[in-house]
Amino acid sequence: MQTRSATRRKEAAASPAMGTRATGKSKTTEAVGARAARGNKQAGAATKREEATAMAIAGTGSGQSPSPEVEMDAEAEAEPSTRKRPQASGPEEGKVEGEEGDSALAKRVRDDAEDDEEDEEAAQAFNFRHFWNFLFSAQANFEDITDVPPMRHTDDPGAIHAKCRDAVQVYSVEVKQIKCGLQWPIEVFGHVAVRDSIDRKRNLVFNRGRDDCQTLTAQDSSLVLTGPSRYVLAMDNPDFEVELKVKGITETEDKVLSSLAFTFNCMCDNGRVKRHMASNKRSTVQIKFALIPETVEATFEVEVIDGSWDPSLRPHFFASTHHLPSMKFVLLDPREGAMVINDNNNVRLTRSVVSVQVLGGLKLTAEALDDENTVVHRTTVIFKPQRAGRINGFLDLNRCKMMVKVAWSRLSIC
Repeated sequence: MQTRSATRRKEAAASPAMGTRATGKSKTTEAVGARAARGNKQAGAATKREEATAMAIAGTGSGQSPSPEVEMDAEAEAEPSTRKRPQASGPEEGKVEGEEGDSALAKRVRDDAEDDEEDEEAAQAFNFRHFWNFLFSAQANFEDITDVPPMRHTDDPGAIHAKCRDAVQVYSVEVKQIKCGLQWPIEVFGHVAVRDSIDRKRNLVFNRGRDDCQTLTAQDSSLVLTGPSRYVLAMDNPDFEVELKVKGITETEDKVLSSLAFTFNCMCDNGRVKRHMASNKRSTVQIKFALIPETVEATFEVEVIDGSWDPSLRPHFFASTHHLPSMKFVLLDPREGAMVINDNNNVRLTRSVVSVQVLGGLKLTAEALDDENTVVHRTTVIFKPQRAGRINGFLDLNRCKMMVKVAWSRLSIC
């Protein structure tokens, strides 16, 4: 018995040592394998360098300069790229050395980056259109403009489905920068629109044809906005759509200035003014907008009731709200020139529909500007938002008396 127990103790003592030796042997085998793999990898890399050197020497011997893309071939094979490679050229035309080579490479990198930006912007616009057609083509065409009018519940205060709801207010669209050889001034045409869940159609904020371009300069590069034609409902994340072009000498020489689409996530709103910047190869465009909570729709109409407007002065009418008092919502843009009055003595406004917080306030400011953009006369009128109906206010601006009519309406979701 004692001999058998002693034997077992010896086996137990020997077992850990055997495990250690086995583990050590396994680690040694793994280390040898790793060194062998590194050796194979280094040998393969050396072979590729020798092949690349041979190709470069062969190109030089045939009268061609060594290709600067040689070292990129292995990476290009591993991850295909859509970038076009420069074509091989003669010894003088293709020769790149020293600082000249560095600048050429830097220019190519910049051009590639700008192409990537433009491709990404175009891809987003294409995908947006494709997705829209997939979801809504049965009920409308992609190019359709909304036919839902403003003032839907002005005379129907008891409409059950009409409520004070969140809305999106678009303040400005500005071309912040032009690139790729474009120079100020530029003539711009196209459209900017917002789509909401009411009908998914374009609610145009800016819309000009090729024969009615707006001239933008370095000092004045914001678009003259003419919409929206009704409120923009902030439900189901409204979509912004921009398609702007620069007019060329002929139509074939027109160039895309901006082509983009993006969605505003209303759930992530922090109550501040949003500045959406979009850059591509030719421009950087900024759209300034905000979500206004618990709003009613205010539709303006201005009528001259006494006196006349001085034709040497340009009108500037804008609205501001209690929610964002520093933001100007332009109703009559002075860049449009002299005031236009129709046969009914109504002033032709640039825009007429504003979203206003129902528990806030609405102020309309009217200014008269001279040729140097100096404010010669100014007057204001303040309105208390209503849920329905109409109210009037009055402006007296340089011997021209005007009545401001505001129609109020709550918002529907369909």
